[in-house]
Amino acid sequence: VEKVETIFGTSLHGDLYLLPSLGDFDGFARYDSGHHSVLLGVDFPDADLDYLKALTAHELSHVYRDQQPEVWAHLGKPIAKVSRAEYLDAATAEEHLASEGLATLFSQLVYPEISPHIHHYYEREEWQWCEDHHEHIHSALWESLRRDRRVWSFYSEGRAGPGSPSRTHYYWAAKQIEEQLTSESVPLSLLEKLVKAHTWQATRFEKFK
Repeated sequence: VEKVETIFGTSLHGDLYLLPSLGDFDGFARYDSGHHSVLLGVDFPDADLDYLKALTAHELSHVYRDQQPEVWAHLGKPIAKVSRAEYLDAATAEEHLASEGLATLFSQLVYPEISPHIHHYYEREEWQWCEDHHEHIHSALWESLRRDRRVWSFYSEGRAGPGSPSRTHYYWAAKQIEEQLTSESVPLSLLEKLVKAHTWQATRFEKFK
């Protein structure tokens, strides 16, 4: 937690719980009226220190982004007064992709020594499927954004094509954000750019339009 707070340059406010997941969840940052409860499943799937580092960085990325007034300025009220219902109503497809893409890329940059498949909560063969079928994932996400906009459906296995693992939208969104930030001619490291991008409204992520 201290490492992440140092990178963001601020203290993160909320409660963190280490819980047995019984295979039902990996991590979850629950927002309500300016407060976060971060749940970490310490037994999912085969939790070790690398897994917990990646999971913690991912969930704390959500906490940091959700606490940025700029992200929710369009709601017209202080972030502390945004209820959970209002928060969920404002979670558009673009916001979901931005939030999960930022969190997935953030954990990879904070802990580059940890294998990419762990940052995506995959087995090695699932990660390799994504690497081998990037265009399938890209096409499926773009089709969803153009039509039903139900990007949450990519939590399901097989959504990006036969044999695809769950959460392929995390993989895709992280790649899209990395491409956008890398292309910007700003004299900052990729991690520094990523920290700044946590304060952007979803509409600034060109790759999701």
